[in-house]
Amino acid sequence: MGYIFIFLSVFANAAKGYCSKKISDSVATVNDALNINIIRNITCCIISAVIVLFNRKMNIFSMQPIEFILCLISGISMTLFLLGWTFAIKTDAYMLVSACASASFIVPCIAGLFMLNETVTPFKLISFVAIIAALYFLLRYNFSIKGKITNKQLLLLTIILLSQGINQTVQKLYMVYVPQKSAEDYTLYSFVFTAAALISAKVIIRNGSSGKEHTKNVVKNNLGYIAAMSVSLFGASFFQTLAAARIDAIILYPITNVLSLIAGSTMASMFFKEKLKKDCIIGIAFVLCALIFSKM
Repeated sequence: MGYIFIFLSVFANAAKGYCSKKISDSVATVNDALNINIIRNITCCIISAVIVLFNRKMNIFSMQPIEFILCLISGISMTLFLLGWTFAIKTDAYMLVSACASASFIVPCIAGLFMLNETVTPFKLISFVAIIAALYFLLRYNFSIKGKITNKQLLLLTIILLSQGINQTVQKLYMVYVPQKSAEDYTLYSFVFTAAALISAKVIIRNGSSGKEHTKNVVKNNLGYIAAMSVSLFGASFFQTLAAARIDAIILYPITNVLSLIAGSTMASMFFKEKLKKDCIIGIAFVLCALIFSKM
């Protein structure tokens, strides 16, 4: 069942990536990015709250200290990821940004080994190595599209990798250390703290250089994409959290991230004219090998 949740999460993530790429063309300043992400995260909060309240009627905001800390870290890391992603895909090939996000699996894998005492079997190790090889070829494919990157782009890509990795680590830690709560709870708390972090960032930055009228137009002209992206963002987080309760981090996040990379490459090829090349095909073959060995 865990692998079904992985594929659902990957599909939702690809849909989210498509919408965010389309919206990024309209984003001019940090203020624009903050406004769009605040709207979509508040929408996700509403969706999550409805699901939690439908499933149970107890106090949904009763939190333990460990829950508060983990969800706070989740909110901050997700905020950094969303802002970094929005600006990175404006200048880089979509697949280069997606590849860096996929490489973030290194963080939860290391955390799984040292913090959760997850064991490394020979087949898991082979699966892990196959995923590393897949990322190598897929990254090489991406660099062949855009060539060298600037220091600013490198900084954005580093933020994406680390913030995504930290967010995935927190997701796994929550399901281990707060077993009495469900995926619905974590999804709700995560979006609430992300929305709070985004609003706080907006108050602190106060970047209005694009003008209020421009910002209103950015939101108005992209309402359809924002709505679709909100549903996709919720689905990606919710299904991945369900998978986190069933699959070890050392397998879950590499597979999820590389499958997301493949889905993103297919989507980018179909809609953004980023052609598939030999390196991408080889990377996909390694992913299939990783999936086979991960189930042994």
